[in-house]
Amino acid sequence: MKEKNPIYLTEQGSVLTQKGQRLLVRHREKGKIDIPLHHIDRIAIFGNIQITTQAERLCLINQVPIFLLSSTGKYLGAIRGESCRQVVLRKKQYLKSEDPSFCLSLAQEIVRAKIHNSRIFLLRLNRQNRLLISKEAISQLGKFLILAIRCKTLDSLRGIEGSAARYYFQALAQALPPDFKMPGRNSRPPKDPVNALLSLGYVLLTGIVNSCLRMSGLDPAAGFFHQGRTGTPNLALDMVEEWRAVIVDPIVLGMLNLKVLHIGDFIFSDEDGVYLEKPALRKFLSYFERRMGGEDGFFKRIDQQVWRLSSALEQDKVYQAYRWK
Repeated sequence: MKEKNPIYLTEQGSVLTQKGQRLLVRHREKGKIDIPLHHIDRIAIFGNIQITTQAERLCLINQVPIFLLSSTGKYLGAIRGESCRQVVLRKKQYLKSEDPSFCLSLAQEIVRAKIHNSRIFLLRLNRQNRLLISKEAISQLGKFLILAIRCKTLDSLRGIEGSAARYYFQALAQALPPDFKMPGRNSRPPKDPVNALLSLGYVLLTGIVNSCLRMSGLDPAAGFFHQGRTGTPNLALDMVEEWRAVIVDPIVLGMLNLKVLHIGDFIFSDEDGVYLEKPALRKFLSYFERRMGGEDGFFKRIDQQVWRLSSALEQDKVYQAYRWK
């Protein structure tokens, strides 16, 4: 039996229609795509794309949820049939979020993936740009991978994560062009252009992860590593850790080293810190959207990873975080 897969509709102006037990995606210039319904487990619709009542009805009858998002990936709502899956899933999520042993185990997997991905990015920078990234930082991140699995509490794990981040950002600063300096990570507000870009990217990334969590049926507020902060999407912050060095950090370094952004594109304010001028902000958003979208875009990978987490919680299996290769 063919495995079911999600469909992501991103081509603006498309129309989703129904023919028998199949869905048709029509576009005036791109032609049509014919997909058997039994090959689909969910549909994500981005931006200005229409769906006919007949297609909606077919999906509702067959328990194929349809998720509506803005063109930039912000979750707007869902069309789905009657199902108790979300209730059962959230009950398990809440119970496991109160289990210290489970929280530690899942948090270790997420933090180790974050450290691994950070280390891989530093190694890539060395290979691609022949930069003399600190060998000490790369070596230390390898050691922190081992130390993280030995932690007995979330607080000790947070200490390991913080130490690894300090080494990582010190090394990352060596890959910046001469006009840009980064004396460590800072935010709220960011005090330099590099941290302004990182903070902006992480906020956008958190929004994408939050959308994917809501589509999966998980509660974005009930985290396992980040906990206790009311009104905060703690689970989204948990899962963002896997993706920072994979998505946002390459965008920031790429735009600065390729001189897409210059020091004059930033506004320096005593009250609000450092932030981008509007034309430069539009450039950054464009780069971010391109990295998230497309056939091999990261929105799909994040969405698939979130559904792996929901399946692991539902089926009491071990969650495997995303590791860059």
